[in-house]
Amino acid sequence: MSQYDNMLIYQYYEQALEDIANGVTRMDRTIAEIRSEMMTLIPQEDINTKWQAVIRRLELLSLVFYVSVLFTTMYLFFYHDWYCAIGHNPCGQSNLKCPWMAHTPDDPHCEHNSYN
Repeated sequence: MSQYDNMLIYQYYEQALEDIANGVTRMDRTIAEIRSEMMTLIPQEDINTKWQAVIRRLELLSLVFYVSVLFTTMYLFFYHDWYCAIGHNPCGQSNLKCPWMAHTPDDPHCEHNSYN
């Protein structure tokens, strides 16, 4: 009789485990359906998110521009040879800020130069 009782208990627990597994599977399917329905209810074209992306890109563009202006200014400050090359006239008055620039007023082509 003991073996028969064990068989009944085994069948009972097997059926209970099978019912629990089926219940978990149905619950999982139901949760997946609820999630998919909720995702369809959420507006996909959220205008606030788009504007946040636009603002973020403009902030990055502004930062890149500011940093490039900063580095350009630093370059022009530390390497100021560019200042001497602008408007340099070897025939005219020498530039006192750039004494290394060649000043040759005796050059023959300086006679026809209107900048003297």
